[in-house]
Amino acid sequence: MKQQIEVAGRTVGVEKANAGPDFSIGYFNQSIRGFQNINGQNIYSGPGDRFSGFQAGIQIPLFFSAYSNRIKAAKTGARIAATQYSLYETNVKGQYQQAVEEYLKQLKSMEYYEQNALPNADFLRKQSQAAFTQGEIQYVELLQALRTYSEIRSNYLQTVNQFNQSIIELQYLSGQTINR
Repeated sequence: MKQQIEVAGRTVGVEKANAGPDFSIGYFNQSIRGFQNINGQNIYSGPGDRFSGFQAGIQIPLFFSAYSNRIKAAKTGARIAATQYSLYETNVKGQYQQAVEEYLKQLKSMEYYEQNALPNADFLRKQSQAAFTQGEIQYVELLQALRTYSEIRSNYLQTVNQFNQSIIELQYLSGQTINR
């Protein structure tokens, strides 16, 4: 986006330069073989006869309005590029703020699982297996307890994944590269 602003600014300069006078200078050198009619006489020119000269010129635009309109259009393009950059910058700042909030939310969720849910799920699994071994609960009740345990572990792993994704998003938005 910054490069687009720079390009648009340089386009204004190019259009201003096009509106100014144009100078040219040139040199030519050529050979003409054969007979040439010069002042009513046929004169032979061979390969050793060379004709050379210089040419200089200046071009001044007579109608400046077309150039003026191009300069105005280029300036408008530069203002548009600056506005787009400002909008882009605002959007990225908003995305970054959302990514920070998502990171903090996932961090709290992960801490909840690690401090409360996973220890309780492990306790539930151990108690259910012990109760089943002692005959206090049926096989169906054991399966329900193991399903609850598995769902809690699965939800925790999803939270860890989302937490990692939020870190990657923050690194991307801040321009950091990810080392592998």
